[in-house]
Amino acid sequence: MHWSIGLVVALLGVLCLPGIGEYVAVVIIGISLVPIVTLQHWFGPLINSIADASGFNRSYLPAAIVAAFFFCFGVFGLVKALFGRRPSDFAALGILSLGYLVVTAFAYFRLGQGWKY
Repeated sequence: MHWSIGLVVALLGVLCLPGIGEYVAVVIIGISLVPIVTLQHWFGPLINSIADASGFNRSYLPAAIVAAFFFCFGVFGLVKALFGRRPSDFAALGILSLGYLVVTAFAYFRLGQGWKY
């Protein structure tokens, strides 16, 4: 479990480094786009029809579906760790899933704000 926390903290620390932080942010955002593009490829027409029927923006709905999956998966891992037989395995899975969302959001804001050092 400690390695998952260390991995998330290390990625957040690397994103704050001047010079290399922008490049790491691009790689993290590129990796985070893989599940979104896969979802859009296989279920694009269905997602677009749901977005049109509900009034949501078409471009944000696949990202919201993927983010909701990782959020629910992370919360499930943490709750299962409270009541399961192998709490460290499920806690590490939950921390990695929620940490993935945090690191991706942090990388997005890292590129969006154009931090100056």
